[in-house]
Amino acid sequence: MRVGTGNSFGWPYHGTAGQKIILKERFMSLMLESAWRGRMQALEYIAKCAEDGDMLAAIERGGDAIAEIALRDSFVDVRI
Repeated sequence: MRVGTGNSFGWPYHGTAGQKIILKERFMSLMLESAWRGRMQALEYIAKCAEDGDMLAAIERGGDAIAEIALRDSFVDVRI
């Protein structure tokens, strides 16, 4: 195994050039997946806010929109 000179963070890395490329590809893949998940969560939250706005805008038609929103948001969904 060859001793590397380090990386952009200054951490020593012991491995071949091929191993460094694989590590970089895995990091990029993880970064892109994290960005995609963050974007999807943001879009889901925007959709939820729009739905809440529609419910509150139609409050004059009856129903108990505020209580429904409060009940729905009082429990946390756990994603694994």
